[in-house]
Amino acid sequence: MLCELGVVKDRDVRMRERHLDEGAHHEHIISMLYDKDGKLAVLRVVNLKTFAKLSRDYPKKMQEKGWSVDELKAYDPEAVKGVTDDEKRAYKEEYIQNKQTKRHGLSANEYAAMKEAEKMNELRHALEDENQRLVDEVNEKIGDLEDAQDVDSAPSGLA
Repeated sequence: MLCELGVVKDRDVRMRERHLDEGAHHEHIISMLYDKDGKLAVLRVVNLKTFAKLSRDYPKKMQEKGWSVDELKAYDPEAVKGVTDDEKRAYKEEYIQNKQTKRHGLSANEYAAMKEAEKMNELRHALEDENQRLVDEVNEKIGDLEDAQDVDSAPSGLA
């Protein structure tokens, strides 16, 4: 995946190990990273920009492959270039608000369980709404039948 995202070049990979642990197949790679001049440059290649690229591109790539991955909403200094100070403040406040509403520090299993619980809760509400709609429909039909029965049982001269 790191090669697909352009973080690590195939020519720099020295070893790949695919195996199963933590309940999923995955790959570990060992690479020697070089800068554009061919000098060993791990700290110049793997830096905050690298992690920002991963945070931005990895969820999209996994979604393309059919995985349900939430995008990381991170503060992006590039997004505020060329905007007014008020717009910068508004962007930063929105970022802080979004960050505070996210659930951090969960393990993968806890996160998956939380997402499953949210999904089940949505389904429960949908079923409750459908149940109420059906109850209302049945009650309306019962009322219609009672009205029809009243008309049929009324004396012929009054109806």
